[in-house]
Amino acid sequence: MKTYLDVIEFAISEIARFAKLKPGELKGVPWEDVLSTIRAPNGRVGSLILGSEAQNEIQSMAELAVSRSCHRGRIDSSAVAKEIKDLIVERFFNEKREVNTQQVAKVVSSAVKKVSKSKVNQTHIFPFHLGYLGTAVQFKIGPVTFKQTEQVLEQLKPAFEEYINAGDVSISKDKETNRNLRIELSEIARGHYGPFGWVAEVQVNDFDEPTSKNHAKRLVDSALDCLHLLVGAAYSNHMRVGGPSIHVNRSSQIVLDKNGALSLSALVD
Repeated sequence: MKTYLDVIEFAISEIARFAKLKPGELKGVPWEDVLSTIRAPNGRVGSLILGSEAQNEIQSMAELAVSRSCHRGRIDSSAVAKEIKDLIVERFFNEKREVNTQQVAKVVSSAVKKVSKSKVNQTHIFPFHLGYLGTAVQFKIGPVTFKQTEQVLEQLKPAFEEYINAGDVSISKDKETNRNLRIELSEIARGHYGPFGWVAEVQVNDFDEPTSKNHAKRLVDSALDCLHLLVGAAYSNHMRVGGPSIHVNRSSQIVLDKNGALSLSALVD
């Protein structure tokens, strides 16, 4: 099994090997190597070829580092791998530190620590096909609360308004374009969630964003499994999380941060 030092030394040697290739020789480099890059050191523009083998080894190293940390299962190993690549350039190319066991250990721990700082508290809301449940308005299975969509969308009206009128330019640099895009995303979200009738709402604390969504989905899937057991397959085979809406599959995802601020994503097929 390769040590962290072995992986970093191999990555640096691969960067040097690809950097020495002449323009004509680069034509023979496989696309998977060309697409595996690392940012260029200070004084150079763009990126350098890292190579797919070194990229995969860094990714495996990141996964191992996360699994050995107190953040296991709570942060995205791909984000840690990206930070490791940035630190390889910063410390061993820009700062010209010696490549040894101690310095490599600091690179890996620093990458894990930086990504861990991106952990957030979020509430994920998934559209849910549940069917008719009489007079029930909401019920709970474990950490997952099932609510009627109409009730939730009504409660989220202020959050939608705040989202639309947000003064930042996170979607587009032009404020008017930014606002119009937020209006469109809001309409897609309401249009997608409306026909489902129900939503599954779950709060996930102390995870980074990519891992938070995946963990929330697993919790909702587990709650769905419980429903199948409680109700029986014959009466619950129509129940499912998400899926296409009515005419056009304009899927959307609603997420709330710890302050109740709305975040939307959409996909139109």
